[in-house]
Amino acid sequence: MSPKFFIFYLLSFVLCQVTSLVLSGNVVLNNVVLNRGISFGLASSNILSIALVAVCIVLYVLTRRLQKKYPVSYGLLMGAVVSNLFDRFVYGGVRDVFRLPFIGISNNLADWMILGALIVIGAKESKIHHGLR
Repeated sequence: MSPKFFIFYLLSFVLCQVTSLVLSGNVVLNNVVLNRGISFGLASSNILSIALVAVCIVLYVLTRRLQKKYPVSYGLLMGAVVSNLFDRFVYGGVRDVFRLPFIGISNNLADWMILGALIVIGAKESKIHHGLR
């Protein structure tokens, strides 16, 4: 495990947890949604949590090469994924603290970090695949 990966993994996890904790306690915002499902509140059950852990382990094993290639992006990605899994086991669901106006969808910082990291990794992989380096 590279030091860069570990630092950004830890940074991502802590930042996601602290953000949710601070915004969950904000009485003025009071917009916390406990999402027991996947994205957008779909498919909620206890078996889902176990399945998500299994899927994450398999994905981690299959994508380990990305850790060496993109230690920062992959560290942010894995820290955010583990943060959401941590919420699921500790709180019974993911604490969504941001509400997207006009569409009624809630999410959290980890969701945005996951999306951002996947976009960066995908864009870099696409450039390499198409020889655009």
